Amino acid sequence: LLEKMEELCRQGIEDACPDTVSYNAVINAWAKSREKGAAQRAEAILHHMLKLNEGGREECRPDTISFTAVIDAWAKSGEKGAAQRAEAILNHILKLHEGGREDCLPTDISFTSVINAWAKSGDEKAYDNAVRTFNLMQSMQGKGYSNIKPSNITYNALMNTLAVSRIPDKAPRAYNMLLEMEE
Repeated sequence: LLEKMEELCRQGIEDACPDTVSYNAVINAWAKSREKGAAQRAEAILHHMLKLNEGGREECRPDTISFTAVIDAWAKSGEKGAAQRAEAILNHILKLHEGGREDCLPTDISFTSVINAWAKSGDEKAYDNAVRTFNLMQSMQGKGYSNIKPSNITYNALMNTLAVSRIPDKAPRAYNMLLEMEE
């Protein structure tokens, strides 16, 4: 459908031109599909949007929803390197925001999805990477970003990363997280 819309747009039918909402719907569909290769396809659409936007198509400008849906696609994929891709996309959106893109501010969902990706990664440094992501989230909250606040889901993702890790003293760490959640 998206390809058909793009074809009609190239033919000059402006009402058929896809926009950010159209692209986001397709990215989100790939993220939820859990098909093999879905995350790569979602990310390819994001890169296509970036290219179109750089070429002057302002209505195709990726936003927080675009980036977060791709992060979510990688988190759900379970593919090798998925956590690294999810984290790279989070870093990209952070750089865009730091560069002045107000429509590219990651949310608690963006950060939590990266933590989930680390939990599923099987990487021996997954817990350390998840904690680094969590700490970045907390530092942004400390800078006044009220939409970037760890939720119960965030803490659960972090505890899941701890549970599947080979870190010693898991129980005391998990207990400390529970105490932090209560604050």
